[in-house]
Amino acid sequence: MPQDTIIQGETYDISVQIKDADGDPVVIDGTWLVACRFTLQALGGPTVVEPTMIIAAGVATCSIDTGDAPWLPTTYFYDIRLTDPAGNDYWTDPVTLVLRTRNTPAS
Repeated sequence: MPQDTIIQGETYDISVQIKDADGDPVVIDGTWLVACRFTLQALGGPTVVEPTMIIAAGVATCSIDTGDAPWLPTTYFYDIRLTDPAGNDYWTDPVTLVLRTRNTPAS
């Protein structure tokens, strides 16, 4: 499972593009549905947030500000489901996101 590690408070960007069996890009447009869900403990665990993904130029994207509630230093899990106009679902590989505590100098 891929893992990303960032400091709490940083922006986390997600970008998804589908490729066919030959490795060629599949154009996603407004007729597709995209859903992302961050959970605790494991995929299928308690849902933390479901960010809105934007589809533009054939790619689904979102930016998450991990300084906002409910983000805390811990490990999160997410995957993305894309649904084509015919109702077929496609899932990304699951990803682990580790948020580390920000180290601030003593004043």
